[in-house]
Amino acid sequence: MLYKQSRQNALHGFYKADPSDIGGPVLHLYGFFSSDSCMPCGEVIGVLNQLPEDFRVTGVVPQGEASRIGQLKEQYRIRFPVHSAAKYRRYGPVIYASIIGASARGKILFILPCATLRPDEIVSFLVDFHMKLASYLADASF
Repeated sequence: MLYKQSRQNALHGFYKADPSDIGGPVLHLYGFFSSDSCMPCGEVIGVLNQLPEDFRVTGVVPQGEASRIGQLKEQYRIRFPVHSAAKYRRYGPVIYASIIGASARGKILFILPCATLRPDEIVSFLVDFHMKLASYLADASF
């Protein structure tokens, strides 16, 4: 199970994007991380901080850590907006740190649990996915 609301296995109903659902080559990333007992979270934040403008990043922390967002932003030098998970509760992952990739129109395109991935593996996945998305949009006939 990849996120809390899921009652199906991970590949059931895999999203096949319709070009009109994507809304452009900008990929929206929602980085779910926690400051409490999450060793890989700092590395994920580092990756998200360095992404180019083709990626729109939003950080999401557990609701109980909302009062510490300012401290987290300073500690990790976070350069993207960070919000409480209260707004994103429906899609909150079971595993922290995780990255959810979504289209401009809010379609979830992937969920990437990052707890066991090295930063270079995360970057490789994101760059590869973005290139495939751009290629898909270029080849799609509207």
